Amino acid sequence: CLGARCAVEAGVVTDRLEGPLPAGDGKVTWLERKGVRPVLAVGNGELDEPMLRFAEHAIVVAPHGDEGNGLVRAAVDRGWPIQRG
Repeated sequence: CLGARCAVEAGVVTDRLEGPLPAGDGKVTWLERKGVRPVLAVGNGELDEPMLRFAEHAIVVAPHGDEGNGLVRAAVDRGWPIQRG
């Protein structure tokens, strides 16, 4: 699980985020920094696509009728399974 990280100054959490944000390519950056390549990644939005491409296996979660979603199109193109909800 990756989350945004706030800067800490003198032991106090600030309102500034430290990059990269764990969205889009930032997810892959954080995984690479940790030396981790996921065996399985599950995503439900276009910002998950870089992580899904990086993982060994990917599953896309999408509601029925969401064919306009860019991640659904990528899943079809790449042969990733789509879990419909």
